[in-house]
Amino acid sequence: MADYPFKINITTKDGTQKSFFDPDFATDADTLVSASVMVTRVNAMKSASSFIESIEAPSLTSTNYNNASEGIKFLSASVTHPNTGSVIFQDTETTDNGGLDHYEFYGTKVCSVLGLPEGVPIYTENFKLSDSSTDTTNYISGEFISDNVALKRGFKMSPQARMRSNLIWDEVFGEGFVQWVSGSSVRMSLGYDNLTDRYELNAPTASVNVLEAFTNVKTNKVSLSSQTLLEIGPPDSGATHTIFIGDGDLVQNGEDVVNPDGTRRIAMGADQEIKLGIHPIATPGDDANTTTNLMTMDATRTKIEFSDTGGVTIRNDQNTVWSNTLNSTDYQLLIQCESQTSASFAGIAFQIEDSSGLSDLDAINGAIAVVRDNATNDLTDGNMIFATNDISDDDLFERMRITHDGKVGIGTDNPQSSLDVNGDLTIAGSLIHGGDTNTKIVFGTDDIGFDAGGVNILDIDSNDAVFNEGGGNVDVRMEVDSGASIGGMADLDQAFVLDASMGVLGIGDSPENTYRGRVAQFLANADNAYVAYFRNDGNNANRSGIVLQIGTDNQTGTNTFVNFQDGDGDGFGTITGTSGTISYNPFTGAHSAYMMESDSPSADVATNLPSSSLELYYERGTIVSSVSSSYDSSFQPLNFVVSSSTYQDKRAYGVYLGSYEWNEDIGFNIELKDQHLIASVGDGYILVNNQNGDIEIGDYITTASGSGGYGCKQSDDLLHNYTVAKATDSVTWSNESTTYKLLACTYHCG
Repeated sequence: MADYPFKINITTKDGTQKSFFDPDFATDADTLVSASVMVTRVNAMKSASSFIESIEAPSLTSTNYNNASEGIKFLSASVTHPNTGSVIFQDTETTDNGGLDHYEFYGTKVCSVLGLPEGVPIYTENFKLSDSSTDTTNYISGEFISDNVALKRGFKMSPQARMRSNLIWDEVFGEGFVQWVSGSSVRMSLGYDNLTDRYELNAPTASVNVLEAFTNVKTNKVSLSSQTLLEIGPPDSGATHTIFIGDGDLVQNGEDVVNPDGTRRIAMGADQEIKLGIHPIATPGDDANTTTNLMTMDATRTKIEFSDTGGVTIRNDQNTVWSNTLNSTDYQLLIQCESQTSASFAGIAFQIEDSSGLSDLDAINGAIAVVRDNATNDLTDGNMIFATNDISDDDLFERMRITHDGKVGIGTDNPQSSLDVNGDLTIAGSLIHGGDTNTKIVFGTDDIGFDAGGVNILDIDSNDAVFNEGGGNVDVRMEVDSGASIGGMADLDQAFVLDASMGVLGIGDSPENTYRGRVAQFLANADNAYVAYFRNDGNNANRSGIVLQIGTDNQTGTNTFVNFQDGDGDGFGTITGTSGTISYNPFTGAHSAYMMESDSPSADVATNLPSSSLELYYERGTIVSSVSSSYDSSFQPLNFVVSSSTYQDKRAYGVYLGSYEWNEDIGFNIELKDQHLIASVGDGYILVNNQNGDIEIGDYITTASGSGGYGCKQSDDLLHNYTVAKATDSVTWSNESTTYKLLACTYHCG
């Protein structure tokens, strides 16, 4: 964008000098600006810290022109005449600083538009005549009449000045040229040469655009340089179209220019066509002999046709090597559109049609166009478009685009990558990674293969998808979000890994090779989560769970169905099958129950806080007795218990094991909050005291008196309704430091 500066210099009668400047008072984007806006911009100009009598930019202050003590104090700007909207500057007639003496304007473009004289002092007085050597300025404001005026140095007219008569050069004064000079060098001259009696346009040291220079020129004769190369104008014969080439060739309407060897050079036919050819002709001006023409421009000058005797060759003999810094003149063909509008274009259209039957000029078969991507000066971003016609007139559609930043779009005008295809892509062969020929996607009949490093990773056909076809050492891995943690694989980054070298599938992490016989491994390290979840929920009894098919076919031997281990691999127990019998080794049967705050059916359920997950409500081994039970939608009753305090209590329900794990924040096992596990059958431990003396292995255990939920030795060896357990260990109280102990037992409440 071009900026147009503007400066106002003010000098008062006491010699005070003020300067105001705006480096971008206007720009070439200001296509239409009102006079009132111009006045506003004048008032906003900044005061300069130095007084320079040229458009040279000074240093600026923060004070505006319309400050009461600045430019507007001496010279005001306003809008006059409502029809023209002109800007007028007026002396305010202030007496400060002796009043305004004179003012000057600088800025060629702004002065031209506003009609202001550039660099010419404008005085408030109408006349001044001085003979002072220090003050040589003289002026007359108003009409001036003189017989002769001789200018010693220069002549300047303001933009609003007009020549109101003919400007006449008299031969008495010699040649009459308008000259453009640089120092003593004449760059261009236009006028009459009295020595040669010719009117000339000479540019001895500069280039001239002849086509632009002679647009709408009306003259009898135009000559370029001292030798006649081209003359255009009506001849003495009165013909309407005449071209002079060289010193002697005249081409008029219906005539030819012929080379000395008889070949045609230029022909102007009677139909006002212009024809170029090289073939011999019998008679100059013979329009019927069209086969001799290689190129014809029709009479309307809207079409150029080439003969069917051969193709068209555009050639130059330069050996320029292509680069991104070439000039437009370095190319053999330049298609130019003189527009800076966004989406304007330069292009080539293709029309394959019988021209005699072609009635619609926009029936185009195909086109190539380069479309401007912006409207900013000196930004040459351009998108290349390839278009074809699918049906008929006005059905030319874009098929492919190459954007200014190198993206290729097929079926889309806004590609997002180096190649963006909106539609089907047909490939007969392979997609090969650049510089790595053994890494590719191979397309076959009903088959797609994915190869990396020469190894087939995945092969897909109409029947199956095969990883690692051929049995190479290629692992299959699916990774998960590194932040996956809630109810998932915390601290792990792999959903599953199939290790080809071991033949082991690891779900949740890479499989381990430290344990025998594991074809599939489920691995996790997740808070408040299970390692696996199996669901076959259809609200129907025909939805089954897990089938374990293992071991011998005739049920002989001991077949291990499930092996239970703790976190570091130590054994908890197993589920085995022998001769049709399932064994749980070891076995403890437990039931869920709610703890009551007291031994009363009306008591409240004792609750744990969220932070109490996995914490014990009672000491492990405490005997609990039933208080009540209720029924929900399941077949199992909901039991409400309290620690036992009655001797030989037949309500004994079992022995307290612990509370469930749950997490309210993520909803993990939240339905088990406040529920506890009560062991009633199998192996375990029980809290006993010394109420009935020493306990031997095999003694039955019943509830003891008093609080605490302790058991004690039963007084007989019969299994009663108040029998809780049978001791599998002994205790001699005289050897103990306390009156109670956790004793191994088997439970007999369930």
